[in-house]
Amino acid sequence: MSSATPLHSQFTIGWICALHTEYTAAKVYLDQTYDGNHKDRRDNNDYTLGQIGNHNVVIAVCPDSEYGIASAANVARDMVRSFPNVRMGLLVGVGAGIPSETNDIRLGDVVVSSSAGQTGPVIQFDMGKRLPDGTFKITSHLDNPPSPLRAALNGLRSKHDIEGNCIQTMVDQALTKIFKRSKYSRPPQETDRLFSRNSLHRSDQWDDCSDTCSGPDTLIVPRNIRGEEDDNPAIHYGPIGSSNTLLRDASERDELARIHHILCIEMEAAGLMNHWPCLVIRGICDYADSHKNKRWQGYAAMTAAAYAKSLLLRLPADKVEEFQPISSLLEGIATNITTVVAQQEQLIELKKVHHNEERIRELTKEQLKCWKAFKKDNDYQEFKDINDKRTEGTGLWALEHERFTHWLNGGGENVLWISADPGCGKSVLARSLVDDDIRALSPQTEVKICHFFFKDNEQQNKLNTALCCILHQLYDQERGLLEKAMPAWRRSGVQMLEEPAALWSILEDSCSGDSEVPIACVFDALDESTQIAQAKLMKYLGDFVSKVARGHQSRLKVILTSRPYDDIEEGLSQAMPAGIAEIHLRGEDENDQIHEEIDRVIDARMETLAEKCQLKLATADRVKATLKAMENRTYLWLFLVFDDIEAQIKDALDADQCIIEPIPKSTKDQRSNAVTILSIIVGARRPLDLQEMSVALKLATETHGQTVEQIHQPYDMLLVKIRRCCGLFVFCKDDKLYLLHQTAKDFLFRSLTSSETISSWKLETRTVERLLAHICVRYLNSFGGTAPGDSALGETSSVDTGQLRYQNIPAPFIKSFFQYAARNWAEHHRNAGTSSIVTTRDLFLYIYNGDHPSYQVWVTEYVFQVTTEFHYRFVPSYFDPFHLAAHFGDDKSLAAMLLRDPDIRHATNRGDGSTPLMSAADLGHVSTTELLLRAGADIDARDNVNALFAAALSDHLDVIQLLLDRGADIDAKAGCGDENFMTSIYHALAEGHVEIAQLLFDRGFQVDARSVEYGIALNTAVSQGRVSIVKHLLDAGAKDAWRGDEVIVQQLLDRGVNVNAKYYPYGTALDGAILGNRPEIVNLLLDAGAEGQARGSSAVASSTKPSSRRRRHREAHARQRY
Repeated sequence: MSSATPLHSQFTIGWICALHTEYTAAKVYLDQTYDGNHKDRRDNNDYTLGQIGNHNVVIAVCPDSEYGIASAANVARDMVRSFPNVRMGLLVGVGAGIPSETNDIRLGDVVVSSSAGQTGPVIQFDMGKRLPDGTFKITSHLDNPPSPLRAALNGLRSKHDIEGNCIQTMVDQALTKIFKRSKYSRPPQETDRLFSRNSLHRSDQWDDCSDTCSGPDTLIVPRNIRGEEDDNPAIHYGPIGSSNTLLRDASERDELARIHHILCIEMEAAGLMNHWPCLVIRGICDYADSHKNKRWQGYAAMTAAAYAKSLLLRLPADKVEEFQPISSLLEGIATNITTVVAQQEQLIELKKVHHNEERIRELTKEQLKCWKAFKKDNDYQEFKDINDKRTEGTGLWALEHERFTHWLNGGGENVLWISADPGCGKSVLARSLVDDDIRALSPQTEVKICHFFFKDNEQQNKLNTALCCILHQLYDQERGLLEKAMPAWRRSGVQMLEEPAALWSILEDSCSGDSEVPIACVFDALDESTQIAQAKLMKYLGDFVSKVARGHQSRLKVILTSRPYDDIEEGLSQAMPAGIAEIHLRGEDENDQIHEEIDRVIDARMETLAEKCQLKLATADRVKATLKAMENRTYLWLFLVFDDIEAQIKDALDADQCIIEPIPKSTKDQRSNAVTILSIIVGARRPLDLQEMSVALKLATETHGQTVEQIHQPYDMLLVKIRRCCGLFVFCKDDKLYLLHQTAKDFLFRSLTSSETISSWKLETRTVERLLAHICVRYLNSFGGTAPGDSALGETSSVDTGQLRYQNIPAPFIKSFFQYAARNWAEHHRNAGTSSIVTTRDLFLYIYNGDHPSYQVWVTEYVFQVTTEFHYRFVPSYFDPFHLAAHFGDDKSLAAMLLRDPDIRHATNRGDGSTPLMSAADLGHVSTTELLLRAGADIDARDNVNALFAAALSDHLDVIQLLLDRGADIDAKAGCGDENFMTSIYHALAEGHVEIAQLLFDRGFQVDARSVEYGIALNTAVSQGRVSIVKHLLDAGAKDAWRGDEVIVQQLLDRGVNVNAKYYPYGTALDGAILGNRPEIVNLLLDAGAEGQARGSSAVASSTKPSSRRRRHREAHARQRY
């Protein structure tokens, strides 16, 4: 019945339920109910108000599908906000019982939280520490409930000993109020079966055990029928275990009972007991094993609620009034509950660490070293977690797609490609797949999930790094698989970590077999990896899919996410001709769906922000309406908006009077600083650390001349400034600054709307390159005294030509931005083009001035770096300014130097004979090569090589075309002796530069010209398997070749090459095939009449020549095999 509702201050008992079943059970035990709920506007709970005995009770339930410590804590927080006079709490519902020899716990029984010896009433069993002996000690024993509750509890226990508990009678009376009473009635007794700890559920689904787990071999623990003096259901008092994860392991369950005397397990109490004084009451619905039993859930909820009512009827109302309100006890409950939630998340991570330590102990030292090596100092977890969590109701375009369901359920598709245009939330979806969705939606009870989030930087864009991280995660979850990696580890050691093919082979091998536990690997943002990484991964996946199609058993399932780029789509199509499962969301086609998702995120983020900043409802609604009115809203835009909004609110004296724009305008200086910082981060060739950014920002924003000592200033507050200016565009890891996402880079380089606030963030490529060139040049010049300011450029009197001051500067300062500037200034300058503010005069005065103190410093550093990196094959041992300009492709400075001194002869480099023309050709600078040739450079001049050879080696087809047009000697050989080295075509063929080889043939290269090392061109083409080039050479009359494959051998035989001629030192073709362990070629040769140990030289013998490594291992035994 319903009567007049008491004032909200008159409700003193709070009752929290986790499930709707528990909520239903609680409501039917109310003596009367009240209308209304007195909700605070920030309160998300659903309440039922009523009376039990003399107590006004407020009952709340957790949101649907939300369980655990944090969820209960949030419900308690909101309850106290709306009902601040609540003084005691009850946490009532179902739990998993832990039967033992001393505690005959059965389904439907009730467990009430109570201390036992040194053990508190509630134990958080996933919180503790690892002891030296390897055991896990629980350290979280939570507070006792309020003393009035404990006193009433003891009184009730005594009453039950005398009269019996009458729980079943109360349940029967309450059932008359429930329409679906069968759901809440006591199930048949035969369905209460306690399985042996070694008896596992026999189905992947939670089927009724009476159907799936019956049979003569089923292990059921025998138990006596309860007698007349036994309450049924019974009530048990003792410690209750609480954790964030559902326990379904009978062995672990029994261990908890043995060590800690826990009677029951649940998932909410640990979030409340120390912050929300309450008693925990649990009806037993299963036994915390794999035989989960929902049949008893309704009845268990009824018995727990019946006990709660009995207790309240025993509890004097005046004793409750004497107890302090929970709100006054907590003094800031919102902060405390938030702290609780954060603590629980930390505890989850702590438990993972403990489990990880346990696994590590079981590895040998060799295995442990191998496993640790896979991590490669890569914090793959952090690169995942920088993406926002998925808001409920978003990402459904993928999660509800039939192809995802098909992939998830093992419908034959092992690889799924999820693509979407920028700003659609792919990385948010990928994080959600890894953290929640795959496990939550998978039909299997267990699935291993590994991930790698590619980023457009050197740390995160390589395939070998991705595969190492995947393997590290896989072996962390299933340590027995590590043995699959040990043969390669013993053979190659850490070198294995740099070989994607070897790593992929290990991954495939580790995932092979018919185990029912799938291994899901998520590769996010494939488009941000290198082109080489993309090509290799797609090839590996194509080969893998082909193997599976032929019957290969594998647990591996792969998800790729990327933008829908044509080269990725084409690469996947070529790798998997039969087709690939794809889910694609196209922004322009699905605009309404994207907007709906983003609107949900706006609602969720605004709700959190309103609560955090105490905004009025009208203000929050106004902001939401403004944001939803933006036409071109994307995920990245949204994150940036909220970061700025929150900063603006914090600065405002009155948050509700704060004028919030779609992207709030900062002051002019702040916006300028933000654009400068973002330009440096986007334009830099590698991530800069905070020290380097401090230097770069100082040089970019201050125009007066400075010494290098003045440039290096403390940068303690720099990160705060960057976060304030740039918001979520930037994140910092290991003191290095990264752009949040590729989408952020796109956002900055193009205007998303006509909005002036947004377009003012737009960057232009040449402007960015110009800024970096200016910064680098100024920094390098500072090593001679003063870094020329804008007003000082050109004033030679400001340059200190004395002793280099950098020698007295701490090494970290020199190594930071100096190394970057020396290595990259020229590329920035060249890419800036005509917009560069580094003038030719500046360069002559400082960078190209051999007399300036900074010259030798930066040139030495540059030569060291490029020589170490092997980026350039022809790095002269000494650079003069003219050679430098040619090397960098700096045509403007080069032309000015030629005007000063037209005599080109001085340009030959001292010491090694290399020329500026060689460097220009090697680097592919077409215009620079042409400029030098017009000035009279010797086109065939050489040290060990000439310009044509350098261009062929580096695959610069356009430079080769230019050199040949200008008369370069196509047959000139490289090296000190013409007979000991090769011409440009040999290296073009060896490197696989087929287009260049074809061009050289077309220009009249002599097909039978011989090199002692490589024989003739046909030899090189055969050794590389270049079938098209072999055909071309044979058509042109080439006679000799060696070391090829079956197709090429057949092609040679078809052309009538002497099958019995001998090629030193491998004998005949037949001899070479035997030594090379090539039975298919042996058969071909025998069919053609081949004989062993003939004399002469033959293309066929050459084509079957084994590699030197294989020959050393096989030569001793090869002839015995045939």
